[in-house]
Amino acid sequence: MLENRILKNMKFLSEPKNRLLIIATSSALIFALFTFSFVSIAELKIKAKSLNQVNQITFFGVAEINAEPDLVSFNFRVYEIAPDSLEAESKAILKANKVLDLLQEKGVHKRDIQTRDYRINPKYNYQNHPFYKQILDGYEASQVITVKIRDLGKMGEILGQVSQIEALEVNGPVFEVENSEKLKDKLQVEAINDAKAKAKETAKNLGIKLGKIVRFSEEPTANIFPPRAMMMAKAVNAESFDAAPPQIETGEQKITSRVSITYEIE
Repeated sequence: MLENRILKNMKFLSEPKNRLLIIATSSALIFALFTFSFVSIAELKIKAKSLNQVNQITFFGVAEINAEPDLVSFNFRVYEIAPDSLEAESKAILKANKVLDLLQEKGVHKRDIQTRDYRINPKYNYQNHPFYKQILDGYEASQVITVKIRDLGKMGEILGQVSQIEALEVNGPVFEVENSEKLKDKLQVEAINDAKAKAKETAKNLGIKLGKIVRFSEEPTANIFPPRAMMMAKAVNAESFDAAPPQIETGEQKITSRVSITYEIE
């Protein structure tokens, strides 16, 4: 019986049609195995690459400096009410010009004076007896002007005299470091060097070798000093101009640069 089965199989293989079927089936199986192997190798490479990303280490660097302000700014607001818009505007302009003349006398340059807001609005009274009614009650004119002072020695004198002008509001001062970008660049370099020094020392202590830098970041820094005071002045006598100027301390502020550097571990 075994001989009959062998003869039958040989007869099956000897037929051309059956040989083609066997060859096609074998080819498909080989192709499937090759494809599976290729995909498996690709998956292994992806997993290996993903695992390599874990082999990283991050170091932080810090640099600080105590900066003194070299620029101070403040803003003043003039406000007038009159029966008609032209009168309200004229009064506000006269008052603003009074301040601008004073600033010019104190040596403040025109480039450091900027109008930030200018408005003329109707002013209404509201009555609800016997019916709700809106009644025009004149016009409001206002102007907000921002001033920068570069000579900090004159700051107290200028602020003191400006704040005493009749019906004038003065807000400030706000201290700044004018050329702060150069300072920030210097701090960044120092912070990076600090992080690199820590990386070198740590790699030596751990007995590892650092590769290329794969990530860098820096925290944002600010160079604006918070307002030290707020001054608001209403109607005063002309004699007030003889009063002693306010003592406003500029102080100093610590400006910090913090960076992080991530290395590959080889």
